[in-house]
Amino acid sequence: FTEDLWVDVGAPDRYFRATRLLLEREAQRRGRSLLVADGAQVAPGVEFIGNVMVGAGARIERGARIIGPSVIGERAVIAPFAVIERSILWEDARVGVSATVADSIIAAGASVGERASAVDAILADGARVPDGVALAPGATLMPDEVAGAAQAP
Repeated sequence: FTEDLWVDVGAPDRYFRATRLLLEREAQRRGRSLLVADGAQVAPGVEFIGNVMVGAGARIERGARIIGPSVIGERAVIAPFAVIERSILWEDARVGVSATVADSIIAAGASVGERASAVDAILADGARVPDGVALAPGATLMPDEVAGAAQAP
C-alpha cells in the first residue's frame, strides 16, 4: 500500500494546482524551497522566492527573478533580468532578456523574446513570442505559432 497524490490535470488550473502541491511536498521532504538538479547553472545574483524547481541542464542568468511556485524544465534558458512568476517552463523553453512570464505554461522549445511578456498564457511546443510583444492575458499559442504572425487562409 502506498499513499500518494492523485490530481486530475486535464485543465490548466488543475495542472498548476498539481504542480504547486508536488513542489510543496518535495520542498518539505528536502527541507528547502529551492530544488536545483545536477548540471543546472544558476548565475550569481539570481533571486528565488518560494518553491522553485530547476531541471538538469537549465541555465538561469544574472539578475533573473524566479517566484514560485515555478518549475524551470531541463535545458531551459532564462536570460538576464527576466522575471518568472508562478509558471511552468518545460524542457528547452527560452525566456529573453528582461522578459516577463507570469501564471503561464511555456511548453517544450517555446520561447518568449526580449522585453516580451506572457501573462496567464499557454504556449504550446515551439510557439514563439517575438521580442517586445506583450501577449494579451489569457492568450494561447498553438504548436510552432508565432504571436502576431499573419495567419494563412
